[in-house]
Amino acid sequence: MNRSLTAADREIGQNLLALHDGELPPHTELSIKRTTEAARSRALTFVSRSPR
Repeated sequence: MNRSLTAADREIGQNLLALHDGELPPHTELSIKRTTEAARSRALTFVSRSPR
């Protein structure tokens, strides 16, 4: 997994921290959502085997 941060990622983290009011730092996660439509639009490869 690539855990390197872009400048935009760092800026978002700094902005969130400025808004945070708790004693401990906030826990944040970055995730990328892939839509089901993207999975359907991929070409499917079918492999057939000859009967034995």
